[in-house]
Amino acid sequence: MTGRRATAGRILPRTADNGYTGHPVARWTFLALSIVSIGRSCIHLLAPDGGAGSIAGIDLANGGAESIVFTFALWGLSQLIYGLIQLLVALRFRTLILLMYLLPVAVVLLVLSLWERKKRAVA
Repeated sequence: MTGRRATAGRILPRTADNGYTGHPVARWTFLALSIVSIGRSCIHLLAPDGGAGSIAGIDLANGGAESIVFTFALWGLSQLIYGLIQLLVALRFRTLILLMYLLPVAVVLLVLSLWERKKRAVA
């Protein structure tokens, strides 16, 4: 395999297993990131304010505090699910590490695109 096919095969391998051939630093960094993701999610899930006031500095004294705290808890739940998937990939399906590195990049690009579209819609 050469060129595009080789790159596509590394991002989406035919089998998901522990046959990781990338750099060991990338593998161990990914494992550390999965643990950090799980830790962050636990803060949003377990902190009384979900981290909205204590970490993000959002004033919860005004109306809508319950919705904000609930939103942060939902965010924590989605982070927990993603972190557990990351941990599973790091420990059992290492051939998917490159794909998992690229997913947050895609999310950020899509969020930035959405942000620009929504800003123009209300301007």
